[in-house]
Amino acid sequence: MSSVHNLQQDLSRVDLEATGKIMNIPGVGALLGWGTSLPTDSGWAKGAIFHKYDGGVGVRLYQNAGDNTTASFAAIP
Repeated sequence: MSSVHNLQQDLSRVDLEATGKIMNIPGVGALLGWGTSLPTDSGWAKGAIFHKYDGGVGVRLYQNAGDNTTASFAAIP
């Protein structure tokens, strides 16, 4: 097990899937996600942030205006 002072270095080595979500709060939903298309599935917290990326435009941020049963991500200006 790593010590806290190595946390930044340990996190820099983490390989995440190309699309995913993390920081799930039971009964509330995931707080952070990423991928090439906006999700519409359940399991996203109201206010969750989604990082949408593609090869041409770069990264855009979206926030879930829906709830944990129906996601509705809107672009963050």
